[in-house]
Amino acid sequence: MPATRTALITFLLSSVALAVAPAQSSSRPVSLGVEGGWSAPAGSAQAFKRGYQLGGLAEFRTPLAWIAIRVDGGYQSLGSTTAAATDLAGNVIASERTVSGLFSASANLALRAPNLHTAVRPYALVGVGSYWLHSRSSPASTFTLNEPTRWFNGSDAAVGLEASFARVVACTQARYQSLAGTPLRFVPITLGLRLP
Repeated sequence: MPATRTALITFLLSSVALAVAPAQSSSRPVSLGVEGGWSAPAGSAQAFKRGYQLGGLAEFRTPLAWIAIRVDGGYQSLGSTTAAATDLAGNVIASERTVSGLFSASANLALRAPNLHTAVRPYALVGVGSYWLHSRSSPASTFTLNEPTRWFNGSDAAVGLEASFARVVACTQARYQSLAGTPLRFVPITLGLRLP
């Protein structure tokens, strides 16, 4: 884990260094944005439910107009489950509701087709991320149990489409998140707006 953290920090610092270099496509070195949508579990993550996702992003331009570095973070709701304990007669004697969520932060290369001047442009993201999976269980009694937050490294990739308007760039994307060392996979699909 320390090696991945070091790589992520190095990646972020190099993105800041590249951001101060003059970009060819815009006078702004950084483009800020927000995104939201829904997230679905994939593969062995079916114990979780579909839920919403909210996040923010910062895209650092580089001297090459078709490559940028995107840093983003957000929260994904993974839904809730309810478990009930019954006695021998089948009467419910206790119930517990568990709510799960995933905090994420990632650093990605944003790749666009060079010299493509169309109204709608495709792009791709590929990078690394850190994920914090948290579950909170609420029994029928008056106390609440917070389970420890589990931290994972992972990778992420996305494909998307974007269109430029007068003051914003609108985008939609599908992302694939893989949490290393686990069978957990998630597919967030989002709509977003960022500064040009």
